[in-house]
Amino acid sequence: MNPIKQILWSILALFVLLLCVEKTNLDLLVQDVFYSSSTQQWILDTTHPVLHFLLYDGAKAAVIGWELLLLIALVFFRKKAIVKAYRQGITIVLIAIPLSVGVVSALKNSTNIACPYALTHYGGDI
Repeated sequence: MNPIKQILWSILALFVLLLCVEKTNLDLLVQDVFYSSSTQQWILDTTHPVLHFLLYDGAKAAVIGWELLLLIALVFFRKKAIVKAYRQGITIVLIAIPLSVGVVSALKNSTNIACPYALTHYGGDI
């Protein structure tokens, strides 16, 4: 597929997804699957050390490790055929991961969208 078409389709899909989340209760329906109203607790309790590691610390470490592996491949193995073949894709991933993390972090700090645990529906204050 033409790269411009691919970008346009991706933007359109993102726009449709944002509309679905903002104009429907789809996000709350998904969150309700993971929340027990009777016990007022999340099914996946992140205070449990193993779950906290898997969902937060481990996931961050895996992304950082993947980023480092790609960077090492691009710098030290740039003459290998496989790295040459995928150099552009590796570069895109190396730029996209920190950029997307930064954009999401900036949006979380600047928008008025609460995390699920902060909503009164889930025992929060908002």
